[in-house]
Amino acid sequence: MNESVVLVVPSETPTPGIKRTLDHLDRQPVETLVHDRPEDGHYYLSPATVKRLEALLRETEATGVIVDGEMHPGQTVDLEDRLGVETRDRRGLVWEHLAEANPVAETRLALRRRRIERRAVATRQRQQSTSAPTRTSGRLDDLTRQCQDLRQELEERQRAARTRIRTAHTDVDAYVVAIRQADAEAATGWAALTDEPATSGLRPRRPQTTVTTVQAHTIAVTMIPDIPGDRGLPEWVTAAVPGIESALDRADVVVGAPGTFLKRITDSDTSTVVTDETASIPAAVAERLPTVQLAIELPYADDAHTLVSWLHDHTVVRETAYTDTITVHCTAPEGARNDIIRRVESVDGTWQRHTAAGAR
Repeated sequence: MNESVVLVVPSETPTPGIKRTLDHLDRQPVETLVHDRPEDGHYYLSPATVKRLEALLRETEATGVIVDGEMHPGQTVDLEDRLGVETRDRRGLVWEHLAEANPVAETRLALRRRRIERRAVATRQRQQSTSAPTRTSGRLDDLTRQCQDLRQELEERQRAARTRIRTAHTDVDAYVVAIRQADAEAATGWAALTDEPATSGLRPRRPQTTVTTVQAHTIAVTMIPDIPGDRGLPEWVTAAVPGIESALDRADVVVGAPGTFLKRITDSDTSTVVTDETASIPAAVAERLPTVQLAIELPYADDAHTLVSWLHDHTVVRETAYTDTITVHCTAPEGARNDIIRRVESVDGTWQRHTAAGAR
């Protein structure tokens, strides 16, 4: 069931991804109000903007306000008291979306809500204490304990999420991250590497990894949730999806749309970045991964034939010749070289690093 809201934005163009997130949460902006004045310490929004909001809430059927900005709990409490409707800022909106399938985001959102509630209770207690005794101190203490418990739970879940990314799929040749800005049309990088459809709409609410192959390499590809905005990776996003930082730290290659957004996210050498404009994303990823080219000579025997079949499955075989011996020229991941050499020597074969033009 759609909920009508008033969307307050800092310019004519909302933060990338905000409207898509609203659509996902079935929140329909009936009015969009531009707020282009400096932040107000009391309401976050300027007094003139607050007055216009009050008028819009009277004129429309809107039951909530979404502020495309970052409000602290006190500002949220004061603005809700003034307007009489639920108010969410940019962070709360994105966390609400992520929380549907992300325990870390769910806990982070719960912590923010408790902090807001605690601030509201503390404000009422302070106001009432000047005129009459109040009974809210017990509730305030209870909310303080809840905030402490949620903070501890959040830190534990954040650590677990980071550990999952760092320790999973360690047996692959390389680790690749597919990243996308929240208003991108489709996840072309992920689709090109995994053969899954390039769909628009919001991506998974926590990192999703699949194992696939590109040329001689077995790689783990992690698709991370969409990044709202265009100024890099906000701290409040990594607070809800801590695996993003772990994935980027671990990545051998990052795939994403070209532009300053990707540069701000990766902060890495361009040799490790593949953009969606690349004609063949799998080939471009493979080019950035270290390989070794080997010339292998095997005796003409059954176990050697078995090894040739294995080489076809685990390397890129460039040429195979059968004479008195079997000669194989192949390209393999650098990390697989020792295993290949061990297998070759176990069947009384010989090998040497291939030095043809273009070899690494």
